[in-house]
Amino acid sequence: MILKYHLPLLRQKNLTATEFSSMHYDHVEVSNTISMSTMQMNSSGLVFPNGSTQTSAGLTGSGSSGQVSYWNGSTSQAGTSNLFWDSGNNRLGINNASPLYALDVSGTAKSNTVRVDNIGADTFQIFDGGGTKQLYIDSTNQFAFNAASGPIYFGAFGAPTFGRAGFSIPGNVVFVVDAVTARTGFGGGINLIFNSPDALVEIQGKADEKQLSVKGNAGQTSDIAEFKSNGTKTVYVDSTGRLVSTTMAIPIAAPASAIAGSMYIDTTTNFLWVHNGTSWVSTLLT
Repeated sequence: MILKYHLPLLRQKNLTATEFSSMHYDHVEVSNTISMSTMQMNSSGLVFPNGSTQTSAGLTGSGSSGQVSYWNGSTSQAGTSNLFWDSGNNRLGINNASPLYALDVSGTAKSNTVRVDNIGADTFQIFDGGGTKQLYIDSTNQFAFNAASGPIYFGAFGAPTFGRAGFSIPGNVVFVVDAVTARTGFGGGINLIFNSPDALVEIQGKADEKQLSVKGNAGQTSDIAEFKSNGTKTVYVDSTGRLVSTTMAIPIAAPASAIAGSMYIDTTTNFLWVHNGTSWVSTLLT
């Protein structure tokens, strides 16, 4: 059906915008201009308030439920399951038509910045091909690596103002660096979470464990370990494993608690006294 209205007739009828919008015809021919409060329709097309004119028949294209439409031409739209919106669960899938998370990406993603706010739960997770969580950031903002005996953490210890970070397992520090004192600590002690190491290198002992092991290589020719004072070597373990001291001094008085091998020199009598495990025995120094 073709509806022809001339401007005087439309003015005479005094159509409202609601009445005009309710008319549905196959074609409308306008000999002059129809003006409404928000737009005009003339022989060139539909003129919007911003001055743009719609002259085409409208949008074309097709898609399926859940697909996010996109422009594939100047007047047409399309959809694909590679960009999918799950309106029931408020989830967006990229290369995934069955998203399980708010944003579920199947494939490679790149971003300059990722911000996650999720207090009280893991904020970042990486799973292997079998669905096992291997790397994550927990609710305390520590990196956690999955291990057979439990997670290994890397991050700050205690309050951020403590200034200490390192590796730990649940309840125990393995390695810590104190950024304030520039000290390093090793060991299985919770003290290192709340206290700075008390030396540049502190090894916190663990019951019935070998606390430190230094091994020379096969064919060792240089010292295995050295202790220096002001750059001068004073105590060292040579390449054969012997402990050598260049400054060791024998006490000149008996120690308060003696054990077998304890010794001292009596400078008055010039005797060297050695404890045999039961009593002191002496020999005259000449």
